[in-house]
Amino acid sequence: MRMEFSAGGIVVKKDGGNYKILLCLQEKLSGQKVYCLPKGHIEKGETPENTALREVYEETGITATNPRFLDKIDYFFMHNQEKVKKTVYFYLMDYKSGDFQPNNETISIGWFDKNEAISLNPYSTEKKIIELAFQSLQNYQIA
Repeated sequence: MRMEFSAGGIVVKKDGGNYKILLCLQEKLSGQKVYCLPKGHIEKGETPENTALREVYEETGITATNPRFLDKIDYFFMHNQEKVKKTVYFYLMDYKSGDFQPNNETISIGWFDKNEAISLNPYSTEKKIIELAFQSLQNYQIA
């Protein structure tokens, strides 16, 4: 079994009195278009925190700051008839600046409240991360 490691970000910003998080609309290998959290492979010599910040920027054009480890998820998939265990480390981070910059991975982005984000994201593991992010924001103030 092969092991892979990735990191991603849950970028938050305040909209009025409520927090919203960033989701990316991406087309997966299956051709299905889904909203998901920005994430990607950890490069050699890179920390998970730096990966999360880099992936957010590469996939969205958004600069984020203040990454705080939130949780990790594990899942399995098959690739070329080989079982792969993937671990993804997620970091809660604050929106700093930027606007969406289209690239080859992301069709569009959006800022969503908790209920919208959970209903749009099709992955049960990411739904749990979104729930956890909003729980941790209850007593948090963005600088």
